[in-house]
Amino acid sequence: MDKPKVTIAIPAYNQAKYIKQAIDSALNQDYPNLEVIVSDDASLDDTRQIVKEYNDKRLKYYRNEKNIGRVANHRKLLYEYATGDYVLNLDSDDYLLSSDAISTMISQIDFYHNKECANIVMVLALSETIYDNSRIIYKRKEETCINGFYVFLNWNKIPYFHAATLYSRQVAVKIGFYKYDIINEDVESFLRLCLSGNVILSNKTVAVWRLHNDNVSMVSDVDKLFVSLEFIKSPYRYALGLGFDKRQLLKWKNTMLFDRYNKMLSKILIKKNKKLFVDFIKRLRIEDKKAIKVVFYPKNIIKIISFYIPFLFDALRHIKWFFINKSKPPKL
Repeated sequence: MDKPKVTIAIPAYNQAKYIKQAIDSALNQDYPNLEVIVSDDASLDDTRQIVKEYNDKRLKYYRNEKNIGRVANHRKLLYEYATGDYVLNLDSDDYLLSSDAISTMISQIDFYHNKECANIVMVLALSETIYDNSRIIYKRKEETCINGFYVFLNWNKIPYFHAATLYSRQVAVKIGFYKYDIINEDVESFLRLCLSGNVILSNKTVAVWRLHNDNVSMVSDVDKLFVSLEFIKSPYRYALGLGFDKRQLLKWKNTMLFDRYNKMLSKILIKKNKKLFVDFIKRLRIEDKKAIKVVFYPKNIIKIISFYIPFLFDALRHIKWFFINKSKPPKL
């Protein structure tokens, strides 16, 4: 029986510093039925020259004449270039850890399909995160194949990484992946994908997510942060339309939103920008009056006090990072 085809999609924009490591890690996969596609969003650096140095039939390179933006480039990769049965999106500044990353995930799909856990729409594996000189390692106690609605409802408790997620291209296209041009557009897509079938929660670490100041997810512009809440509101509406339990979904939406407000506040405080903090509070009151109580969570009161007393902020941050990661925190 032929192995299903897998596409490793590499969207690229001005990541010449890292893209060779991403491509090498993709081409070094031992999986036999593989294509690696780079979609260069009109980079202004040496990305084109670096990719052109490769001589591998599995590697395809496309370049946009004009910059179309991150999400539009993701869409182009998925809808116009990818031909695999399954797709893994590997940002050009990330990389796969081992040569058996893809073959392991495909084997997991085969195994659970034979164990009567069919209609698998994605495999959620694990990734390490590196930031500055720090490394964060995530673990999952056991591997399992589970109903996607469970994953949806427990999303905040389940580690998710774009570069460690293998998903069905056919189903992704059908439900309209990368629909919104927002921060966390990938999460919005995968939340809806969960509702289409079963999900494998793999305990294998397959990728490295490189976090740095150029990451879109590090942006703390207040307007963009609030617009990005659509990554929660859209899946909520989608799940309602599919007939899932309204009470469970409402509880899920409120939990997700409050968790997000809390993370947004943390981003603002880390920036040590008092104007951003004030703008956030004003916008939060407009967005959701009940959500203002997030500001008064005990841990947030401590953060806010320490925000106005910089040495206390830094001390608390170092202590927390050391106890969680056993290392010094990265520079801000």
